[in-house]
Amino acid sequence: MGLGDTIRIMRGLLTEEEARERDIAARARRIAAEVGSEEMHRARVRKCSGLSIVILQCHLDTWQFALRAMSGPWLLQGRWTEDPSSSITRTTNNEDDSPVRVRLSGARLSELMSVLWYLPTHRRSGHRAPVGMEAAWKSLPTPVEEDKAARLYLAIAAVIDRVEVNTPRQTDYPVVIIDDAIAGDS
Repeated sequence: MGLGDTIRIMRGLLTEEEARERDIAARARRIAAEVGSEEMHRARVRKCSGLSIVILQCHLDTWQFALRAMSGPWLLQGRWTEDPSSSITRTTNNEDDSPVRVRLSGARLSELMSVLWYLPTHRRSGHRAPVGMEAAWKSLPTPVEEDKAARLYLAIAAVIDRVEVNTPRQTDYPVVIIDDAIAGDS
């Protein structure tokens, strides 16, 4: 990049394609910084696999996205052919649009975390994707799917990072609340 390109960028004189490329690269850098390293991801997956049950509280659409991620075209092996949750309940009985509570085993949550981590295209091209994930042009997720995967991963990671390993459970199962409108430590 030369001085002329720098001046065009500072003046905001980018073509639509250049602006889109800049935004995609910036989003990839932001997500990578928020999520952490591959070693941190692997530690989270190990921690998830040791949990008995984790509860996801989210909109039904968010859960359905997770199911699509686990059965999407980028998975060659390990697809979820059916809903693996042990139960799905509404948080309130009187609203069809109320959040759902989904009970997942730790093993299933670790599978979901792995797909959410590797779903963004920049991560699959920068790291070796796990066995069973395809990185072909036919299996590229949309930017919206990448953003959803990152958001869901971050919400789960925040709760998993607080779990203390090898200690007796003092409270109920860990709950991941995926709703930015709710204040709290989710």
